[in-house]
Amino acid sequence: MLGLNPDERQDLEDKWRLMTPEEKVDFIERTTNQRPDFRLPPQNRQRDQVIPRIQDRINDEIRSRRRAPRQP
Repeated sequence: MLGLNPDERQDLEDKWRLMTPEEKVDFIERTTNQRPDFRLPPQNRQRDQVIPRIQDRINDEIRSRRRAPRQP
């Protein structure tokens, strides 16, 4: 955001937070003449596959503890 004074920058950041994803794509296209590419890099795709597996393990552990008899 080169060339913007602090007030202009804050105004633009405020507008950005209120934009829908479609409006953000349109804004990027208008200001850069390029369509943004929001595909995840490979490491993020891998992370997105790992997180559910970790969550499954946590859920399995919770279920097994519920089934276990309580110690007096």
